[in-house]
Amino acid sequence: MYVVNYNADVPIMLLDKHIGYDEEEGPGIDGALFSRELLELDAYCVDQGKKVIEVWINSPGGIVADGYAIYNSILATKTKVDTRCVGMACSIAAVIFQAGRQRLINDYGFLMYHNPFGGDTDDGLEAMKESIIKMISTRSGMSIDDVTKMMKATTFLTADEALAKGLADVIIPSDSVNVKRKTPSPTNVKQHWREFSTIVNSILNKSNMNLLKVTNKLGLNDAASEDNIVTAITEIQNKADKAEKDKKDLQDKLDKMEKDLKAKKDEYDTMKGDYEKCKNDLEEMDKKNKEKEAADKKEKA
Repeated sequence: MYVVNYNADVPIMLLDKHIGYDEEEGPGIDGALFSRELLELDAYCVDQGKKVIEVWINSPGGIVADGYAIYNSILATKTKVDTRCVGMACSIAAVIFQAGRQRLINDYGFLMYHNPFGGDTDDGLEAMKESIIKMISTRSGMSIDDVTKMMKATTFLTADEALAKGLADVIIPSDSVNVKRKTPSPTNVKQHWREFSTIVNSILNKSNMNLLKVTNKLGLNDAASEDNIVTAITEIQNKADKAEKDKKDLQDKLDKMEKDLKAKKDEYDTMKGDYEKCKNDLEEMDKKNKEKEAADKKEKA
């Protein structure tokens, strides 16, 4: 059901819709069924000598319990399982992404993490949140505090940001595949936006998803179009880019101040050396003067 081709050198399993059952969308990825199929594929790969399985993720997330089953089965396989974000990996789908031996992400892909919501009790939600934080922290190397802050803020991460934070291992450049069909390299922001919009729209149209939860997290109304979603994500990226630029400018100023401070210190050290030399010369002259005065007095006497 989820395996693309058992006989491929690297079998692929698709996690390409919402996870679990959604009241509006209906059945999505069945966590128990996905896990069972992955473990059966694992046994087949061991028998056939296949080394790697890939799980391709393009999902807005969904039910945490189903996500737990998928995450655990990826960790339990004897065959190495790589996870690959081929579009979006949001909410529990982004947590599943962390289970891979290698976590690959297409250069246009993005992750989103947030605190769990719903549930019957606050205690249950808190326990679930602590569990998810542990899952992300253990696999990424991020501290508990950093993961907690990231989830509380509802954080979207580009491929580069995910790599920088240890949430991904490899970025797959989209210009390295299907070369004959690739479009000319964009030269301005609008061209970048159009290409990103085209890619995301093709993903969303193919999977026919209802992104109500994503639009809510982006602060958009329920009727927001795909272009609205892409624009909102682009604005987030622009803010991140500006923050990065401001950080770089501040670092440049700090480096210049440190350089100026070192120059002043070197100048001070030189002046201090000159002062000590003058002081020693003066003391030597004073000593000689006193010796001469004493000799003159003795001679006069």
